[in-house]
Amino acid sequence: FHDYEENRDYTCSWFQDELETVFGIDVFSVPYDFSRGYTILRRENVGVLVIRLEDLQRSFAPAMEDFLGAPGLKLAQVNAAAGKSSWPQYQAVLREFTLPAELFDRIYSSRYARHFYPPEDRERARARWLRGGALE
Repeated sequence: FHDYEENRDYTCSWFQDELETVFGIDVFSVPYDFSRGYTILRRENVGVLVIRLEDLQRSFAPAMEDFLGAPGLKLAQVNAAAGKSSWPQYQAVLREFTLPAELFDRIYSSRYARHFYPPEDRERARARWLRGGALE
C-alpha cells in the first residue's frame, strides 16, 4: 500500500488497459448505476457488465436478466470466509487494520474510486479504515 501510485496501480488501470484498449469501451464514460448495482455498456458486438462485488448479492439476478436475458438465475454462495479456519484472523484484520490518512486519500481520490464509490461511501470507508474496525 505504501508505494501506491494511481498511474501504476493495476486496479486503477485495468479497465483502460484491458477493456478500452481491446474493445474500445470506456467504463468511465458512463456513470456507475449505484441504484441498480450494475452498469451495462455495449459497443458494436461487445457487451460489458460492470458490477461491484459489494453489489453482487443484491444485483446478480437482475443484472443477469438485463445483460443475458436469463431470468431467475441465482448466485450460489461458495468458499465463504465465515466457514474457513482463517475466519478469526480475517475478523481481527477487519477490527485492527488502519491506513494512514495520506495514503487513504491517495487511494480514494483515484479516478477508479471516485467512479465506483460515491462521496458518502468514501466517507464511510474513511471512518472505517482510519480508525480500524469494521463498521456495523
